[in-house]
Amino acid sequence: MDVRESITIKAPPETLFLYFSDPENNSKWDPKLETVELLTDKPVGKGSRIRSVRKTPMGSSESVEEITEFEENRKFGWASIEGRVLTTGTIQLVPTDDGTEFTIEISGSLPLMMKPFAFLIGRMMRKEIRGNLINLKGLAEA
Repeated sequence: MDVRESITIKAPPETLFLYFSDPENNSKWDPKLETVELLTDKPVGKGSRIRSVRKTPMGSSESVEEITEFEENRKFGWASIEGRVLTTGTIQLVPTDDGTEFTIEISGSLPLMMKPFAFLIGRMMRKEIRGNLINLKGLAEA
């Protein structure tokens, strides 16, 4: 399962990076997040761990992610280390004439019992991520 979505946001990379890399802001632009907890000390950076609980069609799903890449104002990467669906992802920020191109890529493997639904789950994820990017854009451009 691979998902890639991009959006141009009228804000500099520094502003966006500062906002989305703070776990306390995640539920403001991702409404499916029920709780987010930083498990390691601040400041957030490579090696930091975050526990989150997300609403899913089948209830709630808890996961723990570790930040694997942290290039300030440019790139942020993570990998799930605990959870039902293990994912890896990156967020890339590229300055443009209109602000910043914000690109998120997520890859993951589904448990065996969910594999028959991979196409549908991928489609739902794309729609959810697209909505999250629109939320982030609205917050950043307000």
